[in-house]
Amino acid sequence: MDWLGGRNVAARDIALAFGVPAQLVGIPDAQTYANMAEARMALYEETVLPLVTRVIAGFDHWFKWCTR
Repeated sequence: MDWLGGRNVAARDIALAFGVPAQLVGIPDAQTYANMAEARMALYEETVLPLVTRVIAGFDHWFKWCTR
């Protein structure tokens, strides 16, 4: 049982590092959102969209630099 607990703690730490709600990873007792739809929406709003925005800004900067 201790091995499973350690595995869940490691999975929770990895999910936290990448900004993924632990509920979506499948960790038991990680119900921080009312349902899976809210957890998915939080993933998109808090992790995916900011990352995409940074990538787009990087490409925009690169394209502006290339067109000088």
